Amino acid sequence: MTKSSLGTIRQLPNGRPQLRYTDLLGKQRSGGTYATRKAANEAATLLHADLLRKEWSAPEMGSTKFKDHAEKVMETRRADVSPSTFRNYQSLLKQQLMPTFGHTRLQDIGVGHVDAWWARQAARPVNRRNSYFVLSMLMKHAVRCRHIKSTRCLVDKAGRDVARPRPTFALEQVERYGDLDAIP
Repeated sequence: MTKSSLGTIRQLPNGRPQLRYTDLLGKQRSGGTYATRKAANEAATLLHADLLRKEWSAPEMGSTKFKDHAEKVMETRRADVSPSTFRNYQSLLKQQLMPTFGHTRLQDIGVGHVDAWWARQAARPVNRRNSYFVLSMLMKHAVRCRHIKSTRCLVDKAGRDVARPRPTFALEQVERYGDLDAIP
């Protein structure tokens, strides 16, 4: 057994080295089993750096389901947005995001999953952009809560305006089609 400030590496009966460490809360944890002692030492170094930067998160945090995380976040957002915006968020979650991500653990949602979801939504660009905004908000919150280390929402130009421009009319056109004096 080798002990250092990076943790403890012990030899298991099967001959493979296992990393053990103490987390930020003082709890003894397993850092995994490795093929070689060198790999275990490298993992210990990376883990130690995360602990020093306070970027470590408990492995079980990423096992939170997207649905459960979304429900908690939405309850906190309810007070920050108008009732109609909240209803819109809820609708987008139910119709667009939950069918794809609802039962998936946050740590299992990858950039590729988000990109594939984005591609499948191409037929409804405004709805896709609005749903992506909600997904991005939820993923950023998951990073803040240390469920995951980085957001999975990295689609280029996802926030650009995709709505068709509204028509504009010259005064002569309006006068031709309606009595302006009737407008209060």
